[in-house]
Amino acid sequence: MRNRLADETSPYLQQHAGNPVDWYPWGEEALARARATDRPILLSVGYSACHWCHVMAHECFEDNDTAALMNRHFVNIKVDREERPDIDQIYQTAHQLLTRRAGGWPLTMFLTPEGKPFFGGTYFPKRSRYNLPGFDDLLRRVAEAWRAQREPLIAQGDALVRQLAETLPAPHDGDPGDMLASAAEQAGPRLRDAAMQSFDAVNGGFGGEASMFDALLRHAQATGDAAARDAVLLTLRRMPEALRVPLGFATLVAALAECHSLPALVVLTGPGAATSAWRAGLAGRYLPGSMVLQLPEHATGLPQVLAKPVGAGPQAWVCRGPQCLPPLADIESLLACLSRDEADA
Repeated sequence: MRNRLADETSPYLQQHAGNPVDWYPWGEEALARARATDRPILLSVGYSACHWCHVMAHECFEDNDTAALMNRHFVNIKVDREERPDIDQIYQTAHQLLTRRAGGWPLTMFLTPEGKPFFGGTYFPKRSRYNLPGFDDLLRRVAEAWRAQREPLIAQGDALVRQLAETLPAPHDGDPGDMLASAAEQAGPRLRDAAMQSFDAVNGGFGGEASMFDALLRHAQATGDAAARDAVLLTLRRMPEALRVPLGFATLVAALAECHSLPALVVLTGPGAATSAWRAGLAGRYLPGSMVLQLPEHATGLPQVLAKPVGAGPQAWVCRGPQCLPPLADIESLLACLSRDEADA
């Protein structure tokens, strides 16, 4: 049986329409359900191209036992960050305030029935690994904490919302808890105004903010806003023109470099069986900021960054752009290096 996400326009939400999880899209129906049942909200934010979103979906949201825990104890809301960057911004900021760490996707937040965050994280495996708690155990612990320690959790949510009110534009005066619902209601007009203010009417684009483009496109489709539609169409027409001009292409590359951090490229060389074992070991670790490339033993004609000497045993070079660290000859040193990279990212 397909859930409520089957009727959504977001391709990412539709990918979860067949989950056994009783998903709601973000909206008053979900919030009213949480208030009526006095259950906390489990908010999951992701997007279609997010690798670890799909990993967590396969491990947890497609699993009947995990879904049963989610449905029993929580009202579950799924959000596409590309469709609702406003909701993503609010709860990413809440995650950073709660954990003192950068957020990311998938974003997993636990909220009071009023939408006030009291606990959160990003990716969680079904069972404990990567120094992360198992999601099933986490669900049970949060549900028990809500039952036995509700008042401290509500107080924490209230305090966090007050902090959010200081870091995000407040939509009105009054109870800061209303900010969350009000932000959702006013998101379309606010995002439209912000995008149009930064719109380049000659060359297209919205000041390098990709989420603005997607949000404006959805706003134009939903409301029939002709000015927003024309801004999107002009930007699309200008993209191929810019790629044909060296200066335009250079500007595009610079914009991408400014908006995205380069992953660590791990180049593996050596006998095939040994490097395959290293690669399998890396695949079992949560290293979202790393990309692994295993080179064939006798590869030729490689670009300079990949042209590494091949020794008798396996070796690994960790590179960012054209800069590579000295080779590592054992997988424990490699894992330690990548773990430091992830912590510093």
